[in-house]
Amino acid sequence: MTANTYINIQTMDILNQIDRERLSKPGKQGNNVHKAQNLFYTDTYTSGFNITDKFQCITYQKEASKKDCLKINIVKGFISWEIVDKLNEGPWYCVKGDLMGFDGFYFKKESIPPINQKNLMEVKAENNVISFGMHKYFKYVSKDGKEHYMQSGRAGFGAVLTEYMRGVVYDKQAYHYMDFWNDMMNITGPDLPGRNFEYEEVEDYMEEAGIKPGFFTVKMKEESRTLFYSQNKISRMIEKKEDYDHEYDVITQKGRFFHDYEPGTVFKINGNEYTLKEDYTLDIPYGEDIFNIEYPKIPQ
Repeated sequence: MTANTYINIQTMDILNQIDRERLSKPGKQGNNVHKAQNLFYTDTYTSGFNITDKFQCITYQKEASKKDCLKINIVKGFISWEIVDKLNEGPWYCVKGDLMGFDGFYFKKESIPPINQKNLMEVKAENNVISFGMHKYFKYVSKDGKEHYMQSGRAGFGAVLTEYMRGVVYDKQAYHYMDFWNDMMNITGPDLPGRNFEYEEVEDYMEEAGIKPGFFTVKMKEESRTLFYSQNKISRMIEKKEDYDHEYDVITQKGRFFHDYEPGTVFKINGNEYTLKEDYTLDIPYGEDIFNIEYPKIPQ
């Protein structure tokens, strides 16, 4: 069972009372919901429970009147893509044996349509802006040529939950890739993109995404975050824009770091030479890789 799977105990108790032979027999055909190929059969089973809430996992109250009953809709064929999208947003769904329940319908894993892998696009940056959008399915192609499938939804950037509901094997590489970009959006401390990524991995992910050194923007849903990709390999390679702006102000306005040096000292920043001025500041264009700096030896 996946970490996103939640079991409603009352629902399990109810399903235990259902005659499985009746479940396998088509009842009255219900409305054709969302798409023509999605055929729903509706049958009614007297349960002695009162429906008090029919949102996502259904909750039941015992000691109800016998006239109250539980309506269970069993899916024949594929569930609709609208339901697939909702499931991939990360809501709760119920599990009982080989049945899964969501939003009043029950289905087997065979009724979950596979993602159309042929139509999935790789996410690439344009002008150093990479957007994972909302309600999109896409793929990541790792260095070994293997394709990994993922999606963006209300809960953020993550795995295609319905693929795992279908029984697809856990994809460790995909989760590592997702962690990388989620860190870009969510980490508020100094560690970007987190401590689980080596310098070589950061370089690989950025190159694969088409992001060049300098300022870049990551977009997910309706949110965006601007960061700085540095060629520095001594500390961090990814810096928040606000940290860049603070450092840039110190170097070009306050000169706080350079009082141990004499004016006229040459500093090499990102391969370019800059001369220390009389006020102990450096005249550096905004956007220069100020984290990739070589400090001269302090004179004795």
